[in-house]
Amino acid sequence: MLDIVWFVVKTLLSLCINSLLIIMFVKAVMSWIAPTLDHPIMSFVSGVTELVVYPVRMLLMRFDFVRTFPLDLSFLATSIILVLLRTLLSSL
Repeated sequence: MLDIVWFVVKTLLSLCINSLLIIMFVKAVMSWIAPTLDHPIMSFVSGVTELVVYPVRMLLMRFDFVRTFPLDLSFLATSIILVLLRTLLSSL
């Protein structure tokens, strides 16, 4: 019974991580195509990604290099963290 519960939890966490990665990819592509938040889909995508990216951004802003860097490294760092979590989860 416990194996089934663990399998379901692991599958749901993997699904959430994969969904977040897809939504982050959509936001990255949409920011190049239509950078405004006027569309409801873009507003939703931006809201979901900011929930995940914001804590990483606040952590990275403690470093001077990140504050002066012209690109948003928190988006990249969040993606790397999510991929590492997905890999760790699949190995358990």
